[in-house]
Amino acid sequence: MLKLWGLHHFESHPIPACLPGSARRTYIMRSSFIKQAGSIMEAEQLNLIENRLADLGQRATELRRYL
Repeated sequence: MLKLWGLHHFESHPIPACLPGSARRTYIMRSSFIKQAGSIMEAEQLNLIENRLADLGQRATELRRYL
């Protein structure tokens, strides 16, 4: 289960049928926002990992030259 900012992912919880129409729409909009935020965070994490790997590769090359 995906966890963002201390909240459980909305997909794991069905939309409560007892909510009035406007509240259901708000619930759905928040759900889609959190999905997008999760994708953005995932992309940022992947970029961070990629940058760290590139940095480590550069350091390894410099160490090989030194040794």
